Amino acid sequence: MISSVTVTFNPDLSILKNQLEQLEKSLDRILIVDNNSDALIQKELKTLSYSKLEIISNSENLGLAKAINLGLERAFEESDFAFLFDHDSIPEEGFSTTLLNAYNEYYKESRQAALFGPLIYDRKLKRNLPFVSKTQNSNSLIEVHHLYTSGTLISKEVYKKIGGLNPDFFIDQLDVEYCLRANHYGIKSFGVKDSVLSHSIGDEFFQLKFFNLTKTIMISSPGRNYYMVRNMIFLLKSEYPDFKWKLRNFLQISLRSFYWIVFLNRKLDRMRWILKGFLDGIMNKSGKLS
Repeated sequence: MISSVTVTFNPDLSILKNQLEQLEKSLDRILIVDNNSDALIQKELKTLSYSKLEIISNSENLGLAKAINLGLERAFEESDFAFLFDHDSIPEEGFSTTLLNAYNEYYKESRQAALFGPLIYDRKLKRNLPFVSKTQNSNSLIEVHHLYTSGTLISKEVYKKIGGLNPDFFIDQLDVEYCLRANHYGIKSFGVKDSVLSHSIGDEFFQLKFFNLTKTIMISSPGRNYYMVRNMIFLLKSEYPDFKWKLRNFLQISLRSFYWIVFLNRKLDRMRWILKGFLDGIMNKSGKLS
């Protein structure tokens, strides 16, 4: 059996229904884990009529990682594979078949399990997001440093070997940590260009122009900046990435913090939460921001 796990938190129901209609065609089981959405949304979720759908309702927002893990535990009671989705992702036609075929072909050749994910098309930016690639394996298969959480195909074999996503992170950098941990245990991650997922990475973007260069910066709340910074510090302290990765990503998070404070609104709030993120990361304060 093949399942999907979608985590919802106050979703746009029209987009979610579009996703469910696509999944109903191709998968055996559809799981929604709702992270305590507003009462009206919860009521509307219960009216969804899809024959393969099961809804798990949390009494509080447990965070993305814990919610995904709840869904994976349920999925792997009966299924050998599970796809992960955000509530605003829409798989294109043939999405699941292409990823499963890529998995099976790789497994047949290597006898090794791996993580597989699609090419992400960002609806807000109106363009494909490039894979964070290591090497070009073939015309359609690319070994990557990490995949986006949404769209990732996880096998029961991988889940048994390395477990679920890290609940200490709550949200942000979950996908990076999971792929780095998988790689540490000899499990590679691959992007499949022929499988496409329509998604929206951020709500708003800021175009920073510097001479002839243009930098697109996602506009997030100061609280979200906190998680981005704190969880990156966790990664920099972990045993999974090598020194080169740590140096590059330390410079990136430092530069992004500078962008957020200097070029976005709520500068003092951002500065306070970013500094707290660095300090909490160093002091190993994890979980949900109180």
